[in-house]
Amino acid sequence: MIGENADEEEDTENADGEPGEDEQPENGEEEEQDVDGEETKAAAENLDQDFEDAWSVLEVARIRLDTLKSTKPTVEIQKLLAEVYLLLGDISLETGTYIAAPAAEKQRLIVIV
Repeated sequence: MIGENADEEEDTENADGEPGEDEQPENGEEEEQDVDGEETKAAAENLDQDFEDAWSVLEVARIRLDTLKSTKPTVEIQKLLAEVYLLLGDISLETGTYIAAPAAEKQRLIVIV
């Protein structure tokens, strides 16, 4: 009888729906992983858009400061222009545009000297 009760208990545990070691995850868990993957992808796309927006703003600032530098060169304008080139180089490194980063750094050094 003891052996029979042990078998019955095992059957009731499996009948309760508790997953065994070999069972696949439920659809809810799989959907949750898909949602997390989509959120990560959306966050990466937002980050890329943020870098593009920052690049555009800095390019406008660079053009404006270059114009100001040629009309009335001051130390303050040169410092701001050097900072813009530094930020452009940083964005280039963050986005993987390694060719543009040294060019921005070179321009920054030219402005400083």
